[in-house]
Amino acid sequence: TSALGRFPELLEECMQVAAQQTPPDKQAAMYVAMSTWYQEQLGDATSSEQALEAALAADPGNLTALRSLVDMHKLRGDFARAAAYLAGAAVALPDPDLKVGYALDAAELYRTQLGDMDAACEQYRRALEIDPSNRVAAEALAERAWETKDWPNALPLLEALAAASEQGGAAAAHLSQRAGWAAQMLGDNERARANYRNAHGADPGYLPALLRWAALALSEKWWQDVI
Repeated sequence: TSALGRFPELLEECMQVAAQQTPPDKQAAMYVAMSTWYQEQLGDATSSEQALEAALAADPGNLTALRSLVDMHKLRGDFARAAAYLAGAAVALPDPDLKVGYALDAAELYRTQLGDMDAACEQYRRALEIDPSNRVAAEALAERAWETKDWPNALPLLEALAAASEQGGAAAAHLSQRAGWAAQMLGDNERARANYRNAHGADPGYLPALLRWAALALSEKWWQDVI
C-alpha cells in the first residue's frame, strides 16, 4: 500500500530522470511509458497527455506519442488539435512516405471535420510537393480549383491527372474535358482544343467533351474539327 501511495511521487521522479536523458529517442520512450502509467495506474488523463507532449517535444519522430495524442483529441472531438499534430508531423518527420501520409490525414480532418478547405488544401499541396505523383492530393486540389473557378491552378492539375490516368475511358475523358474548359476560360483555345482531342481519344463517345469541342470549333471556324 505504501508503494502504491508513493506511485505519483515515483512518477514525478521518473519525469525528472527522463528530462535528463540525452538521447532524444530514449527520453521520448520514457515519457511514453510514463504516460501509460499515469493513465492506467492513476487515471490521470492530464498528466498522461503532458507526458505524451513531452515525448513528442523530445523526439518529433516518436510515432507512438503522435498517434496517441491524435487519437486522444479525436475522441474528445478536438479535431483542430488532432489535425495540428498531424500537420506538424508532416513537417517534422524525415521519412517522405510518412510525411505524405500524415499530410493527407491532416487534410482529411480539416476537410471533413472542420470544414476548413484552405487548411486542407495547404496539406494537400504539401503532400504533392513531396510526392508529385500522389493522386489523392492532386484530385483534391483539382476538384477544389474547379469548384472555385481557379483556372490557372485547375488546368495543369487536370492535365496531369488525365495523362496519368490508368483507367482511360470516360474517367480520363472527363478530366481532359474539364482541362479543355479551364483552358478556354484562360483564353487558350488551342490548348483547349488539344484537351478536347485527348478526351475524344480516351472515350470517343464522351458527349460533354464532344459538345464543348464542337462549340469551340464552330466559334473558331475550325471546320476540319467539325466534319
